[in-house]
Amino acid sequence: ERSFVFAQSKIREYRFTLDEADLTKLDTEGWKEEFVRADLKFVHGEDGVSEDYEEVGLRYKGSNYSLPKCFDNTGKMCAKISYKIKFTEYDKDKRFYKMKKLCLHSMKNDPTKMHDMLAYELFREMGIPAPRTAYANVYVNNNLIGLFVTVEEPDGRFTASRWPEHGDG
Repeated sequence: ERSFVFAQSKIREYRFTLDEADLTKLDTEGWKEEFVRADLKFVHGEDGVSEDYEEVGLRYKGSNYSLPKCFDNTGKMCAKISYKIKFTEYDKDKRFYKMKKLCLHSMKNDPTKMHDMLAYELFREMGIPAPRTAYANVYVNNNLIGLFVTVEEPDGRFTASRWPEHGDG
């Protein structure tokens, strides 16, 4: 099932809808890496076929070094920041193609928009377990943020699929 999300044949769409208060919190305090509520429409068909996921957790993703550089005392300064989606933030049983989390890498420092895709593919080609990836357009409140790389979260589902004899962790 998860392979559908990472199919390379089409650019998917992740359309997030946030309340204005949650969007403001994300854009002013996003460096804290706290989840806000968002509804997600995952558009995956050429004719607009989609699936809705209500109340997922959404936050900006980055390191302690990179993420604070995108904020000052007035709020967000970077036009494009990576995201983390946590499907279980408000409903512990919610899954997205059996996944609990998903990352959307912004590729803001990669003018080719190929580094993540090629690096993960190279690892897989060499027999080194690596997350799957796919391109996606990301929208927030109907505004196109840009092209991102969807990256599989290296969690228990990831390890169970690569090493089934050792469980999920």
